Amino acid sequence: MMRNLLILTLLLSFFSAQLPLQAQTRRSCSTTEYLNTQLQSNPAVRYKMREVEMRTAENVRSARGDMLGVVSIPVVVHVVYNQDVQNISDEQIRSQIDVLNEDFGRTNADRFDTPAEFLGAAANSKIAFKLASQDPYGNPTNGITRTRSNQALFSPSNNGVKYSAMGGMDAWDTKSYLNIWVCKLGAGMLGYAQFPGGGPVEADGVVIDYKFFGTMGTVRAPFDQGRTCTHEVGHWLNLKHIWGDGPCETDDFVADTPPVADAHYGCMHHAQACDGGPAMISNFMDYTDDACMNIFTFGQSERMRALFAPGGYRRQMLFTKGLESNTPVVAAAPQLLNATEVTELSARLSWSPVAGADSYTARFRAIGEPNWASKTFDRTFVNATRLEACTDYEFQIQSTVAGINSSYSDSKLFRTSGCEDNSASPIVGVSNTSTTSYPTNLFISDEFGNQAQLNWSKVSQAVSYKVQYKSSGSKKVYSKTLNETYVNVYSLSPGVRYFYRVQANFADGRKGPFSEVKSFVAGRSGTARMATKSVDEDYFSIKMNPTNASATINIDLGTSSMIKIEILDLQGELEVAYDPFFLQDGDPIELNLRDLQRGNYQMRITDDGGFSHARNFVR
Repeated sequence: MMRNLLILTLLLSFFSAQLPLQAQTRRSCSTTEYLNTQLQSNPAVRYKMREVEMRTAENVRSARGDMLGVVSIPVVVHVVYNQDVQNISDEQIRSQIDVLNEDFGRTNADRFDTPAEFLGAAANSKIAFKLASQDPYGNPTNGITRTRSNQALFSPSNNGVKYSAMGGMDAWDTKSYLNIWVCKLGAGMLGYAQFPGGGPVEADGVVIDYKFFGTMGTVRAPFDQGRTCTHEVGHWLNLKHIWGDGPCETDDFVADTPPVADAHYGCMHHAQACDGGPAMISNFMDYTDDACMNIFTFGQSERMRALFAPGGYRRQMLFTKGLESNTPVVAAAPQLLNATEVTELSARLSWSPVAGADSYTARFRAIGEPNWASKTFDRTFVNATRLEACTDYEFQIQSTVAGINSSYSDSKLFRTSGCEDNSASPIVGVSNTSTTSYPTNLFISDEFGNQAQLNWSKVSQAVSYKVQYKSSGSKKVYSKTLNETYVNVYSLSPGVRYFYRVQANFADGRKGPFSEVKSFVAGRSGTARMATKSVDEDYFSIKMNPTNASATINIDLGTSSMIKIEILDLQGELEVAYDPFFLQDGDPIELNLRDLQRGNYQMRITDDGGFSHARNFVR
């Protein structure tokens, strides 16, 4: 009997020793538990994350992240080990960096395994990861630190791996580097991350168990392809799990990931989303095995890149020296300056963007004047107003990158219109190409069935007019040039809204600016319009909320469209401009106007067909 008991004891010891090798068959992520701990210990974290989320949503809405090129993130990997097997090789670390670049850049070999129904949503986030070449003190580095610890393992409950005093390694400047700690975590944990603003600044980063980092050496299936780190870096870049850590009604703040009720494990190929369609189990932010993960979506990409747009939580990382070799920041002067939409009193000044620029300073003056008028913007255009007619002007642009100002560009010259003899400018490079006026009083008459007559007021000295019109939701623009101040259009579709605008042409070849855009609905009689409301009021509305100084804008463009929004004062001076963004058909636009002083303004929305739609409103 003693012999049988000894054999049983040996067998139990053998199988107990094997359990840690076999038990980890389902993915688990400790990020949510870590966040809950931070929220309980420091209530300020909740407010910081709310602030980050508001800025992220605003940057996504205005598509500011799309204006950036490839975002390169310097990475430092802190290997903290108690046993030699945990001190993973440089090659294993580099294999993980390769996986990050493939997964975030949509060059992963298994991208072709993405189900056909999700291929249209698959995105290259244009985020790159590189091991740092310079440490925070300006010294050269390979981006890897190694620390022997007296701690057998670490857990997110005390975050000890991130502090030297607790047996770990202190982070490098978390505003300038992505800190990744590789160590032995407690049983069942693959890794965890800190959301933007989701904890102490000095603890910002990602922690991965040494058995699930990279694609070689100590890694173990089914988490042996580096996707644990891809998943956790997704959290570090503000992505939630695709089920939003709640039931179907819980939002992950991404529109193109179908809502699901819970996580998926293994490779659940026939799993369903909340709407009955297929679940996106191949998304890197699910819990499936490494071999089944292969996609970030456009919505996720927008959300991640929003962190690096102006005001974004990780914006400073664009200007880190972590990837430099003591190379100073150099700000380039903008190029391709241009003056368009020149009238007697105003002009639109534009220039090409400068990589990494936070802002631009535009200055202009009348030729011969000693003083410049200047203003700083975070966009690549400005509307210069209150100019004088028939006057020669020059303007220059300066960029600011990481607090460093460039030199001013060479001057671009232009002449305002309004010269009685329409003579050419005596200044080389300046031509009088603008007009003194544009058509006004646009209205529709003789409208019935599938035809209508478009009318406008005569422009002094105009010899002909160019009319452009299109149906709502169509990018096809019809043009007609004629001598009269009206045009009959046919073959319209009853019930469909149409937009039109008019431009005056002059004998010397000049073309004036287009008029405002007017709209009408084919087949809707003038009598019916008069009995209800103005033809232009029923497709574009602005509703102010005085409680929080926000505005809800509804505009019916007929289809999803790339739009640009500008807010001007009633003298035409530009007050606010939003970067172009994609508007889904039928979706309202929510704008925060707290920074806009109280008063009367005009909002101008320009669609991707170049048609501008304007409304006055009171803030």
